[in-house]
Amino acid sequence: MDAKDLKKFLAGLGIASLLAGTTLMVDGCQSSSS
Repeated sequence: MDAKDLKKFLAGLGIASLLAGTTLMVDGCQSSSS
């Protein structure tokens, strides 16, 4: 695996964790407000 692949992998991982975090926050807000 070269540096380019590693950067792509890390970028994808960051985006995935961002999406997961946002989903968790939205879920938490909805469940606490209802």
